Amino acid sequence: MNEAEATATRARARRPLLVTGSHRSGTTWVGQVLAGTGAYAYVHEPFNASLFPRLTHIRLGGHYTYVTEANETAYLESVTDVLAHRFPFREQVREVRTPQQAAKLVREWGRSTARRLGGRPALVKDPIALFAAEWMAQRFDVDVLVMVRHPAAFVSSIKRLGWEFDFEYWTRQPLLLRDELPALAGEIEAAARERPDRIGQAILLWRAIHTVIARLADEHPEWLVVRHE
Repeated sequence: MNEAEATATRARARRPLLVTGSHRSGTTWVGQVLAGTGAYAYVHEPFNASLFPRLTHIRLGGHYTYVTEANETAYLESVTDVLAHRFPFREQVREVRTPQQAAKLVREWGRSTARRLGGRPALVKDPIALFAAEWMAQRFDVDVLVMVRHPAAFVSSIKRLGWEFDFEYWTRQPLLLRDELPALAGEIEAAARERPDRIGQAILLWRAIHTVIARLADEHPEWLVVRHE
């Protein structure tokens, strides 16, 4: 076996990797650096409901979708295909409205095809997949790297970018509030009814996200948890 064949064999034996955590915590940089070693094929944010084209068969309703064994049926096919580098082209053709969107669709299909033919395991860079990380690890034997960031730096970054967050999507996920965020459920429901200013949103986001991260880190010592700083 020559070196190229040995490298390909090692890549096939390697498990997929999910780089997740809080957004604005360096997941993009870390994911691209790890993918740049040639060990993985970089996959960008399949759980991001704001992107077109999407990598999932289904259209997600917002950010930070909670997936567990209790509701996995809706997501199983999409995540299976993401990890296998299969792109949902036909489902999105009818959504194309401009030449630019058509070009993006074809380009992403080409990238997914190249990843699949390359035979390397997926490196899924997606902080927005945090609430699905435990399920992905259990269902697909995915390795997990979690990025965290100091709360002041996180809030400052959100404020600088002017990002808003719709907490109503979380209130439409009763399993999330019940299983992961019961102590914050009242604050989240209040924020869904009357959105706080950006600093208030960022503070609640950081607390909720890192509540989940703290539990995951305690229960999964085999996962890597890395500070942005």
